[in-house]
Amino acid sequence: MASINLNQRLIIIPLVGAVIVAGAIWFFIASRNRIVSHEFVGSITKVEGSLIYATGVFKSSEHPEITAGDRVVEVQIIIGPDTEFIKTTLIRPTQEELRKTDYIFYPDQLAKEQKNATIEDLLYDMKFYPHPEITVKSSKNIFNKSKITPDQADYRIMAVPEFRSRLGT
Repeated sequence: MASINLNQRLIIIPLVGAVIVAGAIWFFIASRNRIVSHEFVGSITKVEGSLIYATGVFKSSEHPEITAGDRVVEVQIIIGPDTEFIKTTLIRPTQEELRKTDYIFYPDQLAKEQKNATIEDLLYDMKFYPHPEITVKSSKNIFNKSKITPDQADYRIMAVPEFRSRLGT
């Protein structure tokens, strides 16, 4: 067996040390620039079984630039047994209410109804609202994942004002 002489040790030890330092620096820089997102917002394009296909963007408070239009992606959302699946129905303003506001309204200020939903509810609603919006949230980093199993999925539809009578508003 060949032994390593002193000259070879003087070359190998600093070389190994330099590789370790370079790796640590690369890891530090890579982890600092890593984008973390726990939310995806998009439009549902189709449903197959418990799989929802959607086109949209990831959201991150530390990296708001990832919601830019050129960052639109397609994802598959897996509605599992532990996923809280919610349907939110937003009630559009009446024509009279819209006239009073020059036909401007803010979706976050609309009357709404939220309830637990099923895939069957979504399929039924898609007969009338072909591409509902969906927001999914996860405790894990989902950025750039093509398949997401979220903790919560909330799809939204906008209903006509006559729906208000069911809400009592």
